[in-house]
Amino acid sequence: MKRIILCILGVTLLACGCVTRMAVKNNSQGPRAPKISYSETSGDSYNEAIKITGAQKQSQGVEAEYNWISSKHGIKDKDWRIVGQVKIQEEGKLYDVIEISLSSDSDRRIYYFDVSDFSWKRE
Repeated sequence: MKRIILCILGVTLLACGCVTRMAVKNNSQGPRAPKISYSETSGDSYNEAIKITGAQKQSQGVEAEYNWISSKHGIKDKDWRIVGQVKIQEEGKLYDVIEISLSSDSDRRIYYFDVSDFSWKRE
């Protein structure tokens, strides 16, 4: 009886150790989130466009734009929503221009993002 209990305990401890090692190994191989940074500009015009750096993919860059807007106006699709979004090339740079509507539809804002450094390839 003592041997059976020790055997079960040993198998249980062995299984726990394997699961822990696998979890650590899988976490170490996972992709790291990019370090996104924003320029200290207002985003009110082309000259004041917010430059986002650190986005390695188009989806990361667009997510960074929405995160920046959320930092100013709250939760997307609750406190603000996108009315329009368009990419425009101006003086050799590529901009993403986003028009948003705040809680009242009459209160709208337009933000300019310099996305010249983004990778615009399809993912």
